[in-house]
Amino acid sequence: AAMIKHMDETVDPCDDFYEYACGRYLKENVIPEDKTSIGTFYSMRNKIVPKLRESLMEDIGPNDIEATIKAKDMYAACMNETAIENRGMTPMRDYINSLGGWPILGEVPWSIPWKRKKINWWFLAAKHDDFTYILSCFQ
Repeated sequence: AAMIKHMDETVDPCDDFYEYACGRYLKENVIPEDKTSIGTFYSMRNKIVPKLRESLMEDIGPNDIEATIKAKDMYAACMNETAIENRGMTPMRDYINSLGGWPILGEVPWSIPWKRKKINWWFLAAKHDDFTYILSCFQ
């Protein structure tokens, strides 16, 4: 049904198949100046994102499931610019240090022992995937 509404059936497909197949879509969806192209996913995103944002900004309700509550909490934490500015880089530095540090931050020396230090990638991946730990950095 979505494809049919994008077609321009006034055009003969033998003359201009592209115009026939996509003509109405092209007339109804102008490409913004800051984009090189658009498509149905772009159009859907522009319709869905404002609704999603509005939903995330609503207070947590008694019928919200756990996933919705976590999404609303995370969104609220990410939008709380005052708290983010007050904490500064401390949560991110703590998180990076919990993974073994990063010399560019100045908290781990650029010494040879650090370079030769064995890194347990399995541990880092598991720790990185710990959603609760990552969330705690933002709260």
